Amino acid sequence: MSLEIPLGSFLKDKIMKKKKKNLMRKHAQFQGFKSEMDFEVFIRDRADHLEDLGTKARMYDYFLGTVIRGFDHLLRLKEEHNQSKPKSRLFLAEADGQYVYCRAIVGGTRTFYKNGKETERLLLLDPTYKISLLKVENPEEKSATFYDAGQIRKDKVIDNHIWVDITEMSVFNADKRYPLTIGAEIGFTAKVYSYKGKTTHDVRGKQVKFGLKEIAINEIGYQTYIQKYYIGKFVGLLNLDFRDFELLTWDKAQECFVKNENQNQKYYDLIGRVNENLTEIEFDEEFYQVSSKFLFEFDPLARKALEAYSRKKRNGEF
Repeated sequence: MSLEIPLGSFLKDKIMKKKKKNLMRKHAQFQGFKSEMDFEVFIRDRADHLEDLGTKARMYDYFLGTVIRGFDHLLRLKEEHNQSKPKSRLFLAEADGQYVYCRAIVGGTRTFYKNGKETERLLLLDPTYKISLLKVENPEEKSATFYDAGQIRKDKVIDNHIWVDITEMSVFNADKRYPLTIGAEIGFTAKVYSYKGKTTHDVRGKQVKFGLKEIAINEIGYQTYIQKYYIGKFVGLLNLDFRDFELLTWDKAQECFVKNENQNQKYYDLIGRVNENLTEIEFDEEFYQVSSKFLFEFDPLARKALEAYSRKKRNGEF
């Protein structure tokens, strides 16, 4: 399977970004800690920095940043559930039965039960409809090629989340690992289909809704931004080792995604226990609490900061 689309055109932006020195690494001895507040600000800044990495960061930092972005997205989804209503995604009607190219953030997996059957599904956060595609089958090679349909780019968010069947998922290059990790951004082709479901809380009965199936993942990575508003380079992470944070990986022999039974659930359990009725400020506080626990365990820089803070506190320096 191949994709004949200038994917780089998604990310074209002529704005030049000035390089900023990583002051955190420069001041790795943390001589500047004069109070407990200094330490708290440092850890929060570290989490914010990892969420907004540039194009030349260390691969390990992309691992840290991806996981922290996942915390942020999951907490934001909990917050939005108090305000959002089920959506019909009616604008997808124009593409019903057609193929589209989308981007989304991996958000987790869940087992659904219907009519006595179990279905494993993948949660996609902020799925965005990029462009329409034409699919051309190659019967002799038992493959297919996707082409840009030549329509106006959509760049429209479908919903705050959507569920897709894992059995409906495949990949473009079977030789890659495709480590699906909460917080990672994926690019994929999909077929739009219609079904009956609940659309709003004030409408009785099921209405026509639209979903995505026949998911074929083309890329996994970390989206960088320029000045927080403009899309920058997409850093590919198809073969990055996300350790025990990986949800699913592609199994070439079985030709399917397999679940990581040893996935680290500790931090996601903390998020799962967060009250949905918190204020925006309280959600931010929960994000930094979860992120700091994660950083103290996995980030060498955060551990150095913790050691320096603990030493200064023991010595009575603040």
